[in-house]
Amino acid sequence: MNPAVAEPRARADADPAAAAHERAASETAEGLRAHAMALAQLLELQAALLEAPSHADAAARMVERLAHFLRCDEVALAFSHGGQLCGLVRSSGGPTEASLPDVRALLAAMHETLDQRTSVVTPPTTAEGVPRIRAAQHRLLVGNTGAVACVPLGPADQSAAEALHPREPAGVLFAWRRGPQTRPITSAELAWLEHAAAFTAPVFGLLRQRERSLRWQVRRRWDRVPGARHRMWWLGGALAAAAALTTLGLWPVPHEVGGRARVEGEVQRVLVAPAAGFLKQAHVRPGDMVRVGQLLVEMDEQDLLLERERLAGQSVQFETALAEANARADRAQVMIHLARLQQVRAQQALVETQLGRVRLHAPFDAVVVHGDLGQRLGAPLKEGEELITLAPAGRYRVVVEVDEDEIARVQLGQRGSLVLAALPWKTLELRVRHVSPMATAVEGRNVFEIEAEVFDPPPELRPGLSGSGRLEVGDRGLLVGWASDLARAVQRAWWRTWG
Repeated sequence: MNPAVAEPRARADADPAAAAHERAASETAEGLRAHAMALAQLLELQAALLEAPSHADAAARMVERLAHFLRCDEVALAFSHGGQLCGLVRSSGGPTEASLPDVRALLAAMHETLDQRTSVVTPPTTAEGVPRIRAAQHRLLVGNTGAVACVPLGPADQSAAEALHPREPAGVLFAWRRGPQTRPITSAELAWLEHAAAFTAPVFGLLRQRERSLRWQVRRRWDRVPGARHRMWWLGGALAAAAALTTLGLWPVPHEVGGRARVEGEVQRVLVAPAAGFLKQAHVRPGDMVRVGQLLVEMDEQDLLLERERLAGQSVQFETALAEANARADRAQVMIHLARLQQVRAQQALVETQLGRVRLHAPFDAVVVHGDLGQRLGAPLKEGEELITLAPAGRYRVVVEVDEDEIARVQLGQRGSLVLAALPWKTLELRVRHVSPMATAVEGRNVFEIEAEVFDPPPELRPGLSGSGRLEVGDRGLLVGWASDLARAVQRAWWRTWG
């Protein structure tokens, strides 16, 4: 016999207490190593779940690692929702449709654990104190010997702290070893599986909470408000604020566009100097109301009278010369004097026409819009020079300036309102009659001129009055309109600053 082996045996035979102490120390060391390995596996499992991007991916990772750690043929996980199991995940990659017989048998075994709210293992372990119902597990194992264990999972819809102390299971873990030579699931393995369920339940709770809808998040925070009275006050305040914002945001108000406006005559007639001459008298000034046929302007007719006398003398002279040529039967001189006589008579007709136009009369009832000639009496006038502009009385149009960013909303026939500086107490009704296709630069901005007609113009209305015109281009919400105007203002400022 080997002396190295014989000597410890001899010491053990000689001292039984030392041998027992040595065996206890060896078993303690072996137990500590087993606990350390089990704890390392749990931490590795929990770390893998924490790295998962979603709840479903974490469930797949969990069943794969449990199948590896426990050396099981299959590990499955299903979550409870309303007392029913759903979201089945299998490590074998097998089917998960509940309509299949094998899947129904698997879910029935898991439902046994869900209903009893405790771990169920077949064959039972020696540490089991209270008998468990295993009817579904026995049906699952008929003709296929092996071992099955089902462990409830903590409530994954609670917080991490609550998941460590489950009130009702939120799922079931299923472990299955197949085959006649399969070793049963021991008490230590069942305890480790229960610890795995306890370790991972908070992780599933956090993952599911992160993937919950916004409505669920709001409801959860609402449930955390202490006291029913406080909740009612919070609820009432929130509803009142929401109602107020909704009312202000959606309450339809007229959307108006426009800007500066001016009153003009519907049509305008310009009276010009009929011939070159001098201004003799002006009987009207801008703003005067005139009647048809009323004398407006007189031109000095002295030059025309002198011209008429001169032409009359030439006419008598040519008539005499023509008569003498006829008496001599001088046909050439007759033709020459006849042509000159006709030319003089044409000039006489022109002078008579100009004499008839030296007095300008109103062609219709009108208002003098332009032409203050009171400071130009005796001044020379050119032929065709503008003297007075008339606009028909009672027939007006309004020109409203609209910014280019609002012109797309303006359509023919739209209604509006006009307030004049001279008549601030009256609001006149407008209707769009024409939209200018071209923009005009006014004080550094582009505007379009909108022509509108006035309904029931008051007697005080005059061409040349100015004010503010607004056109109704539709309805929009109050807050929506303010927000839209603010956004456009910010956008325009951004474009002007940064291009």
